[in-house]
Parts: sequence; C-alpha cells; structure tokens
Amino acid sequence: MDLGVMSGLEGLRAVVLGTEGVLTGPAADGARAPGAGVPPGAWWLLRALEGAGISRAAVARGPGARELLGRAGLAELLDAVVDDEDVARLGPAPTGGPDARPYQEAAARLGVVPGDAAVIESTPEGVAAGRAGGFGLVVGVSGVSGVGGAPAVQGGGDGFARGAGGTGVTGALRAHGARLVVGDLSELLAPRAQEG
Repeated sequence: MDLGVMSGLEGLRAVVLGTEGVLTGPAADGARAPGAGVPPGAWWLLRALEGAGISRAAVARGPGARELLGRAGLAELLDAVVDDEDVARLGPAPTGGPDARPYQEAAARLGVVPGDAAVIESTPEGVAAGRAGGFGLVVGVSGVSGVGGAPAVQGGGDGFARGAGGTGVTGALRAHGARLVVGDLSELLAPRAQEG
C-alpha cells in the first residue's frame, strides 16, 4: 500500500517531532537492531512526510537521544536534530512557562517559521511548548505518554481524528494545547491514491 500523510498535514512545510514516546520508545534504550523500540507508525510517517516534501526534525532530549535515533534507523529520515547540547547553547530556559526554544530552533534549522510547521509530542509539556512556540498545528500522541489513562480518539468532520478530551492522556494533551490527539503516529497516515 502506498501511504501519504493526512490532508491536515499536507499544507504544512515542516514537522518537528519529540523523541521519547513519539520516535523512540522505552524498549529502544538497549536496542541495537535498526527499528527496535520504534513506536507504531514512526518510520512510515517519516517516509510519508519525506514523500510529500515536508521537512522533518526531531527534538532529541535526554542522554544519548541523538544516538538512539541512529540505532532505531530514523536519523537518516530527519533533516535536522536539536539535542540537549544545542538547547544548552540557546541559554537559560525561560521561567514561568513552557520552553518552546528547542522546537523553534528545529523549525529554524528547517528554514520555516513555526506557523508553517507542526509539533508532534507525547507529553503535556511538549504539547504546551509547541502551542507557546506559535506552531501551526500541535499534535499529541496519547498511546505512548506516561501521563496515564486510556487514549480516547474519535473522528472529526474536517478529517482530523480528535481526542475526546476529559481525563487521562488525551485530556491532558488537549488541556495543554493539542489541537489533534492520536493514539499513535500511524493515525496520521492516509492511503495515497494510485495514479494510473
């Protein structure tokens, strides 16, 4: 099956993805084989974004996060990576709110303004940073977050799958600014029409 990205992502110029729970999972920590520990849909989404001409970057926070992307076989599908060393060079984090600087730096490295890009994150903090950074779309991934609760996703009339809100992971992601909440990245894929 030939996969593309859902229509809501096609109008964007870039996507900035968090790593933990979005591009890498807990199982990847000791993984040595390419693809090990990669959450559902991650590889396919990066390939579909590439095929649609949408630039891709990762905000790789935590010790060894950049290397983890390489071991998982995802580094070659990214146009830019912002890691902890890059964030340290940005100076002290602002106080009193989410730190959007890593995501804004990733967008800048892709040559786009945040309003022309999406942030995809699995934590309420990451979602809040995407919203504070002025990104055009903020997507929460509920199936891999450590917040707790079951993901609740329903279809929206505009082609977006929307979290039902309320409690648990979905509610937390929506409360922090996610316009769209998906259980995993495969929900951002759509079958591409075959030419012929």
